Amino acid sequence: MAIAAHPLTLSVASADSGYAEVDGINDFSFGPKRDILESTNFKDTSGAKTRFAGLTDGAVSISGDYLSADTPQALIRTQEGNGGDLWVKVLWDGATGHKVKCIVESFTIKAAVAGKVEFSASLQMNGAVTSV
Repeated sequence: MAIAAHPLTLSVASADSGYAEVDGINDFSFGPKRDILESTNFKDTSGAKTRFAGLTDGAVSISGDYLSADTPQALIRTQEGNGGDLWVKVLWDGATGHKVKCIVESFTIKAAVAGKVEFSASLQMNGAVTSV
């Protein structure tokens, strides 16, 4: 019997309010990152590159059991189809975490003859990550 390691929740909404928890998730990643830009110039004789911090970016990947009646999963599918914004909120301990506006890059449903029906979604962050 599997036991959840953490009380985290992942919720989605079409605006920054009215979030609903996505059911069926058994794997996800939340990956903000920052571009690192090289600033070495031709006069630099140190033999080492110099860099500075650029803009932030990131991605969210979600996968799990496909539940056609789950309204939040349906919202992810809908936003992928129409290119609309999808707000994602992750509460790492069930109470505090992060939120960010995303664009849904893909929503895939997968089924095997002797297996369960699963989904996966790939989202690209579209703005700054904020704490909640």
